[in-house]
Formats: sequence, structure tokens, C-alpha cells
Amino acid sequence: LFEGYISLPRQMQFEEDEEEKPVNPLSLVLPYSQAFGLHELEPDHPALRLFAKDHLYDFERYTRENGIVWVPYTGGQVLINGSIFVTSAEHLVFPVYHEGKLVGWQLRSVPGTFYGDQEKALRYFHLFNKGNYLYNFDNAKRYERVIVVECVKKALKFPNAVATWGSGISRRQLQLLQKNWKEI
Repeated sequence: LFEGYISLPRQMQFEEDEEEKPVNPLSLVLPYSQAFGLHELEPDHPALRLFAKDHLYDFERYTRENGIVWVPYTGGQVLINGSIFVTSAEHLVFPVYHEGKLVGWQLRSVPGTFYGDQEKALRYFHLFNKGNYLYNFDNAKRYERVIVVECVKKALKFPNAVATWGSGISRRQLQLLQKNWKEI
């Protein structure tokens, strides 16, 4: 990459810009009453096996720096979004911070658990406008260069990586990248 230039793949597609929606107040509160840091789980826990598939093993750092936790059955909350009912029980929670402030979170179901093995279970669930933010933004801002990836687990591979929550990128996410980094 050349200093001051941004290299984006030719096939990159912009996500449809969503009109400004009111902030869902549930997205500003972490969705559990009890949770465990990843480093507190048993070594053969299904959540840790999910991370191991991507060669991610620094569980204490993921909890300390990113706030990622496992919600046990007894700590879950039922979330209602229109006609969708979801529980945070037996899910991973990936909090999303922007400039030190919680702006949302993503639930991730985990194969090998009751809810993760349901045929029609949602794999991911969120209540915030993810197109307005980049996952791991606050941590990555400490670096001069940034790496852009699709999913939150991939962003954990590099301290200077951010995730867009999918293969596309919104115009707002692109603006955040251009404003905060010279090398992308």
C-alpha cells in the first residue's frame, strides 16, 4: 500500500445505506444477568472449540480487551425484536464499543449447545445498526494501519483489525476507515 492511499478490492460492494433508525434501547445494555469470561470456561467447552476453529486461543485477552463472554443458561435474557424471540442463554456476546461507549452487541450461537444445535436457530443476532460501526474500532485506533475483515472472530486475529459484519461495507464504515487510518 502507498502512504495515504486506500486499497480496496475491485469486487467490494457497498451495503445499502440504511436510513437512520432510532437506537433500540436494548442494544445499549448487555443482554445477560450472568456471564463468564472465555478464560473461565472448561477447555473442552463448545464456545472455545468455535474459537479454536479459527486458531484463536488467547481467551483471557478476548474477554479483557473485547468484553467477549459466554452466557450460561441461567444468565440469559429473552429478547424480542418484532416477531422474533431470541434468548441470550448459551450464546457468546460480542460487545461493540465506539469511542469508549457501548453502541451494541452481537449474539453468536454455538454448535454443540442446545440453542446452537436447533435447526432454525439464528446464528447471529443484533439490535443495532451495524453499518454505522466497525467491530474492534477502539482497539484498532491505537495503530497507524488497519486490517479490514468480515467477521468479528477474524478481527481478533490482529490487534489492528476491524470487522464489517459481512462481505460488504457501508459508506459510514468506509468514512470511519478513511478518517482514522492512512493505511487500510
